[in-house]
Amino acid sequence: MKKSKLLFKLLLTISAALLFGVFAGNSSSVHTSQTETAQAATISKKYKVLKSNSNSASMANKFYTHTAKITKSGNKYKVMLYVAYPKKFPTVGNIGSKAVTPISVLGSKVPSSRISYGKSSKDYTMNYYFYVSKLSKLNKSVKAQIHVRVPQAKISNVFTIRFDFK
Repeated sequence: MKKSKLLFKLLLTISAALLFGVFAGNSSSVHTSQTETAQAATISKKYKVLKSNSNSASMANKFYTHTAKITKSGNKYKVMLYVAYPKKFPTVGNIGSKAVTPISVLGSKVPSSRISYGKSSKDYTMNYYFYVSKLSKLNKSVKAQIHVRVPQAKISNVFTIRFDFK
């Protein structure tokens, strides 16, 4: 009896999610009404990376994939971001596999345990995640800081950026 009840709830949740289009990876705003439907699924959410003090795209925007994966994790939501940057830049050459490091999101430090580095044939890759208590937190721009290191160009700076999930 409990199994069929659980299956019914799961089917109901998936049906509601399909109805609201959360599996479609659409770029509409995240609304708090999606809270219940997101509990059983991973949703994709489009975003842009903006400068800290304007609505212009940050230089970092071209390296983020612009699609976050959001999953329910206990009583909060895990927001996973993906980054890919070339192994070699024309003016400085190879910049290293850890040229970009997330420092904080929404004022909270991003621990190294939440960061994963990798590579493809052309790019270095990184993904990291942060948590929000409610999906509605993504309706406003999300402030973050990243550390960019390019020793060949003598760059080692922390930049403030914002994620716009609207």
